[in-house]
Amino acid sequence: MKCLEFRRLALEQPAAIPAEAQAHIRQCANCKQFYQKLNTQEVALAQALAVDVPEDLVAKIMLRQSFAPEEPAGSSAKRSHQGIKRGMIGFALAASIGVLAVMLNWLPLTSPVYEEHGATAELMIRHVEDEAETLTKTELISMDTFRKTLQNVNLQANANYPGITFAGNCIVDGILAAHFVVQTPEGPVTVLLMPNHPFHDSIDYSDKRWHVAMVPMKKGSAAFISPTGLNWQVVKDQMMAIVKV
Repeated sequence: MKCLEFRRLALEQPAAIPAEAQAHIRQCANCKQFYQKLNTQEVALAQALAVDVPEDLVAKIMLRQSFAPEEPAGSSAKRSHQGIKRGMIGFALAASIGVLAVMLNWLPLTSPVYEEHGATAELMIRHVEDEAETLTKTELISMDTFRKTLQNVNLQANANYPGITFAGNCIVDGILAAHFVVQTPEGPVTVLLMPNHPFHDSIDYSDKRWHVAMVPMKKGSAAFISPTGLNWQVVKDQMMAIVKV
């Protein structure tokens, strides 16, 4: 199950997620944190909605009305009724504001598109972290290895690319990709070329540790993952100019 699918299920039925979703949060720390926060939100909403009207509300309104200036005959009962009605409306409005405050504090204020992009970027980050040993390699690979790795995903290179310290084919989101690590003076940039992974919108995503840029290619997409603050744009421009789809 993908993270986006899990979050949609959790939002639809937070109190009873299916077994497949339960298995997912045992493996995905990000979705587990999301689900815990969602449950906290549900409890807070239930508490906000479970507010009873004070038993003495009517008595207080009547007492306040008794101190009002005398009015023409026939208008007093009408004013009293209106006062009670205003009091009830005011209380209901206050309760509604409380519920709204809880929702604004806990609900994810993101569009489905942004959520999908974030989940995709986090997937790329987890892939890099799972293969963290590739980031520490310093010996340059041969250009034959570079070209063979591209050929395995039906891509070609029209020039050599210096600075690559890792090349290999791996599975990303169930799809075969060409995985490279380019060492720059600032640090490593991971490149994932996925000609069979169509993604039509660009992604620019950052957290405290990582930056992910995903760009559409003529066929498929490419991802560039680097430590936050590193100039990955140079690697992207050079790689996209060299690789032929």
